[in-house]
Amino acid sequence: MILFLLSFFTFTYIYFGLFVFIQIFIWTIIFFLSNFLHGINPLSKEFIIIRIMSILVIIFILYYNSGNLTVAATTILPLSISKITYVDEINQSIYIGNGPRFEVFESFEIEETKDFLTRLEDDANYLINMEFIPDVTNHDEDAPQLILSKPFLINTNSSPTTITKFINERLNFRVDYFYLDDSIIQNTGTTPIVKFTFVKVTLF
Repeated sequence: MILFLLSFFTFTYIYFGLFVFIQIFIWTIIFFLSNFLHGINPLSKEFIIIRIMSILVIIFILYYNSGNLTVAATTILPLSISKITYVDEINQSIYIGNGPRFEVFESFEIEETKDFLTRLEDDANYLINMEFIPDVTNHDEDAPQLILSKPFLINTNSSPTTITKFINERLNFRVDYFYLDDSIIQNTGTTPIVKFTFVKVTLF
């Protein structure tokens, strides 16, 4: 049982991120605590109800973040982090803040994404535009932009695994779509980067 719980919590943390992990961990503790108290007082129906509610809440949290629901309550629950949430999927009004900022990704690996997410403000959502620059050292600002995707939303609780996978998938798709040489996304004599232009947004 302990090994199963450790495996489950590890999977939850890696796949869904810290925020979902905390929710599931708390409700799991509530479940086992109610189970223990029910063993002490088996005639009490309240503990049975709490156990059932704990299971249902855990199932709902996993289902909500599995990508099967559109984000309709991001002011209460985090953005879905098992998939990328595009702006046009949000059925809410969006207020875009001032002062867009930039983040450069060079290795396209998960540690780079984790570092970026940890520097975002807590309890804030961000709109992301993602652009690929084949060689930043010789980049002309007036050159055509290679946009990798539609604008999407993230926050500090987003899964770095999901975002990193998304970056690489979009890079490979664009290379195939425009019949480019695969070496264009590799650091072989050039300095390819993915540039995030991001700005804080408010959903209401």
